[in-house]
Amino acid sequence: EGNRFVIALKDCKKPENAAKAVEELKSRGMPNYFGPQRFGLGKNNHVIGRLILRKDFPEALQMINAQSKNKFRSLESIDKHRLKFYIHAYQSFFFNSLLDKYITKHEKPFFSEIPIAGFGTKLDGPLGKELRSLLEKDNIRLEDFSIRELNMKAAGSSRPAFVKVEKIDFEVRDNSVKLSFQLPKGSYATVLIAEVSKPKIR
Repeated sequence: EGNRFVIALKDCKKPENAAKAVEELKSRGMPNYFGPQRFGLGKNNHVIGRLILRKDFPEALQMINAQSKNKFRSLESIDKHRLKFYIHAYQSFFFNSLLDKYITKHEKPFFSEIPIAGFGTKLDGPLGKELRSLLEKDNIRLEDFSIRELNMKAAGSSRPAFVKVEKIDFEVRDNSVKLSFQLPKGSYATVLIAEVSKPKIR
């Protein structure tokens, strides 16, 4: 149904700003970005995913080995769930890019679905056309999400652009802010923290 969080932000420079940020989340909702952990410590998981989709397997393997304790001989020797995670990061990167584009052009939140590129995705409507354009610039086709060489396929889907934040509350103590809130399944607490504290995490 969702996830509940209680998170303390310490050493806040302006804890009094929490009230306005929380009120905005209550009334406007939260942009449903994929959080930074989706992209790894090096923030390059989506780059590896792109290389896999382009079938540039040697360079993808080199990047994976650079961030791994185990050194793999080939992509075939890597667990498929791990390989798919890189492709999911690539899909997430373009979802975030589409949501960025929407937010820069519109003030009102958008609670409908944004397409996620993948095998079988229907790229209809303005956002679908925009996604197709982004993929073409990356030299990626929807058919590329079916990788026969690795016996692997990443299907497309969609995701709400904004989500409502349930049961959000806060408490200020000196320079700390204690937040409690509930998010729908699949939404990231790190994104809500970013909306409250306004660091550039994406």
